[in-house]
Amino acid sequence: PFQTLQKAMTRLYRIFFVLILAACALDAAAQTQQWKLMHQGNRAFRNNKFDDAADYYRAALKTNSKDARAHFNLGDTYLAKGDMKAAMAEYDSVVSLEKNPVVKGMAFHNRGYIYQKQAGTNAKEKQKLLRKAIEEYKNALRLRPNDDGTRYNLALCQKQLRDEQNKQNQQQQQQKQQQQQQSKEEQKDQKQDDQKSPQQQQDNKQEQKDPATEQYLNLSRQAEKRALEKIKNGQPVHRGLDKNW
Repeated sequence: PFQTLQKAMTRLYRIFFVLILAACALDAAAQTQQWKLMHQGNRAFRNNKFDDAADYYRAALKTNSKDARAHFNLGDTYLAKGDMKAAMAEYDSVVSLEKNPVVKGMAFHNRGYIYQKQAGTNAKEKQKLLRKAIEEYKNALRLRPNDDGTRYNLALCQKQLRDEQNKQNQQQQQQKQQQQQQSKEEQKDQKQDDQKSPQQQQDNKQEQKDPATEQYLNLSRQAEKRALEKIKNGQPVHRGLDKNW
């Protein structure tokens, strides 16, 4: 019985060893396929064939969905095509998966770049997007402190934010001055109305209520003007009777 058990154990060890070899072979084949797809994607990207490059990188991610480099390259491809939303999603994956500080820092940099570009086309959310970009650039510099490109983008982004804040403050000051001027004019008009006699105030109210009042006043002024011209010319003004007697 002992020999039988020993033979059975030996057989199991052999089977286990074969499975390990098979798994290693499959893993090596998968890595080879992964490398091949990444290489083809990189070559297509360099030739500006971005659709083909995206297909290769997506195929590589099907082989290994946690390949941060494939996510990064796919993000660059989307960015080259102008699809910032899709690119941001890929860089988010890089930040969560990548351990290498250089690659992770580059992902932070590109996220900052996307926010900064979006700020240039979204006036309503401009300051908010610039603040997000600044934070991403700072994260990138924590991992890559000697990156001059990130440092330049950060300085530019901070200047854009200051300019936008100054512009907003000037607009708010102008609006405040306009409101103050309007308030002064309204107070002046109210003071002039208060200085009018009660009869004038009543007449003004009646004119405002009756749309035809101004028309009647114009006609009256014209009749008065004609009468004065006749008097000036020495001609009497004829007045007819209202009715025959």
